[in-house]
Amino acid sequence: MKWFEIKGYKNQYEISTDFQIRSMPRKVKCLLKGKPYTQVHKGKLLKQVLDHYGYWCVTLSKKGKTKVVRVHKIILETFVGPCPKGMEARHLNDVKTDNRLGANLVYGTHAENMKDISKNGRYG
Repeated sequence: MKWFEIKGYKNQYEISTDFQIRSMPRKVKCLLKGKPYTQVHKGKLLKQVLDHYGYWCVTLSKKGKTKVVRVHKIILETFVGPCPKGMEARHLNDVKTDNRLGANLVYGTHAENMKDISKNGRYG
């Protein structure tokens, strides 16, 4: 298993080739009642949870702000590259929890995504 940095979170988070996500050990400068101090964060595997749409998500933090990010988007951005203009993430079999890269998870147009949905019987 190999680890790769998550874009936009340098030295903070990594994703593995088996799609585990971990935080990196780091020191964070904080203020408490106006006094600066340094907090040490141990690295750990992050828990992936399903959002209300059925996608795996993780919560990432940067500069004191947290953001819920869908795991399939992290996978595509890390292992394929940024989403090309006019494209979106597609789950070819419409199983939102199936994040197998290439076999199920690819970039495509919105029209292609809608064809997948129809082909897989999700609508109609």
